[in-house]
Amino acid sequence: MDDLQLTLFELGVAVTMLAWSLVQWLVIHNRIYAFIAITLGFFIAKLLMHSSMLAQWFGLSHAQNSALLVLFGIGYSINGLNMLHLLLVDASKQLQRQQVFQFAYALCLLLGFASLFLPSAEVQVAATVVLLVLIAILSRDFGLSAQPHSAGAHIPRLQWSIFSLVSVSFLVHAANVLLPSEVVFNEPLAHAVFATCWILTGALIIGLLTLLDRHTYAQRCTDASDAMQWAADEKKLRLNQQRFLSMLMHEIRTPLSVVKIGSDALTRDAPGNKNVWADRINVAIDNITQVIENCVQAEKHEEGLIQPDITQFMVELELADIASEFVTAHPELAPRIQVAMDAEGRHWLQTDKHYLRSIMLNLLSNALKYSPPFTSIYLRIYRMRQQDQNVMCFEIENEIGTAGVPDPNMVFQRYYRSESAKKFAGTGLGLWLSQTMARQIGTLIHMKIHPNNTILFHFTLPLLTHR
Repeated sequence: MDDLQLTLFELGVAVTMLAWSLVQWLVIHNRIYAFIAITLGFFIAKLLMHSSMLAQWFGLSHAQNSALLVLFGIGYSINGLNMLHLLLVDASKQLQRQQVFQFAYALCLLLGFASLFLPSAEVQVAATVVLLVLIAILSRDFGLSAQPHSAGAHIPRLQWSIFSLVSVSFLVHAANVLLPSEVVFNEPLAHAVFATCWILTGALIIGLLTLLDRHTYAQRCTDASDAMQWAADEKKLRLNQQRFLSMLMHEIRTPLSVVKIGSDALTRDAPGNKNVWADRINVAIDNITQVIENCVQAEKHEEGLIQPDITQFMVELELADIASEFVTAHPELAPRIQVAMDAEGRHWLQTDKHYLRSIMLNLLSNALKYSPPFTSIYLRIYRMRQQDQNVMCFEIENEIGTAGVPDPNMVFQRYYRSESAKKFAGTGLGLWLSQTMARQIGTLIHMKIHPNNTILFHFTLPLLTHR
């Protein structure tokens, strides 16, 4: 391929890339495409001057042609370096070098226009020195920014390839300009090397920008997905807050009304009603206390402020403490609880005893509240074999009362209470808290509805084999 054919080939490639960059700039409105278009515009003008086409069309002299060739060459080079600085250097470093590149940009353009009035050779030497300094700055900035790129593994390799090709083309150009005239320099070979470098660079830039656009699109999709998820979480949080406030107002208002009526009855000094209302007031106060305690515990668990404290203890002794605590707090309910335990005795667990106690007390309170009055509550604790290990099974069974059967898919959700259960005092947090604590100690509470109109809650914990 002779020099004219190579020039025409370069011209065709440059015009094609110019059209692509203009379309991309109109669609995306990214200034990098504007810099590419301006760079290619200068380059096309430089090619036309190099082939003397414009000189023939407009009747320019050799000196005028040389001056315009230097002007367009400087414009092409400085715009290309600005474009590469935007493309290869991270944003923080771009801001630090912005004034340097703006000054160099203005200086090179002034030198280019000066070539119309001053000797072109001296102007070209001065501009080449400035451009070599910018290449050195670009190499330093690029070296600092060429860390693993978030957009993918191919992008750093493309960046290094582009920088390497640009450096070779600029070095060839600088050698052609700066070396003494006595040094023999093969200009056609230099032109061929330069043409190969810039065409490959253009192809790599298109590939790099395509990857970056894909990454930007994927990142925007991810951001949109994250925003939608955040909005859904925020909506769920607000819904939970509304449900919480509604539940809290209802559950505190009801016991307080009992306290108010009982207080009025006691104030009227009606002897027959004193004991009855005193008991009701105590129950109301217990209900308020339980509401507040459940709300506090729920928030602490939700924020992760409470973590299990794993210790080893004997199940039988802990169960005795749980029963003693419950009977002390509710002596009138003690006859309803029927306990069945493994006859072997002395079973050891390694878990949080306070979590286990809270779970058992919550399940007992739940069974006593929602079962028919005076019916038995069955508490069973026994050893069994499960998935090749010995576990202790905890069961609490009661008859189904007027509150009916809870929704199996909702029973452990926060604030859930069936419509028929809302006439009973409660927060809708007890079973949610119990399940939350059960998860934290490595188990789950399950619910079963039996045909004999009973409901069973049960969970297991692994036994220590060496004790």
